[in-house]
Amino acid sequence: MSRKIVKILAVIFQTLAFLSLAKAQFHIVKLIVLAVFGLGGLVLYQAVASGSPLSHISTAVGKRSISEWSRISRLGSSPSLAHALQLDEKECARLYICEMACSAMLRNADDKLLPSHLRAQSDEDEIALDEFRAAASFGKMHKDVNMCLQRYKKCPFKSVKQMERIIGQYRNL
Repeated sequence: MSRKIVKILAVIFQTLAFLSLAKAQFHIVKLIVLAVFGLGGLVLYQAVASGSPLSHISTAVGKRSISEWSRISRLGSSPSLAHALQLDEKECARLYICEMACSAMLRNADDKLLPSHLRAQSDEDEIALDEFRAAASFGKMHKDVNMCLQRYKKCPFKSVKQMERIIGQYRNL
């Protein structure tokens, strides 16, 4: 289907939509509008299925890159601290822990961020747990968010609030 036909159909649909919004008094006009919209929908569906310029819409929805699937499959059925550390390439989780440890409320608590009963299941988990505990102790020791930002500068986010805002947006999807 050529672009001219698609543009013509778009103009027709816009005109018909305007007519239907003008509160047509006669039922026949409403019936014609519904028939044209139904037929137009079928034409656009066929255009997408046949590989016209509109077909990129169908390929963009619901696809993931292979690298994303391989990262997800690495988690397996039982994620561990080692997997969490492996997925934290940009050190954002460590920045989050460090910045939370800087806050006055958590600085006075013993181990609210990383509870002492948290046990490693393997040597790799022990190394990961040490990394996360090091981030917490760095934050408690320096008590300055800017020091955390300097230490974990790979993370593109510059504050816990910014990370929470972005995570909150994805949570609502």
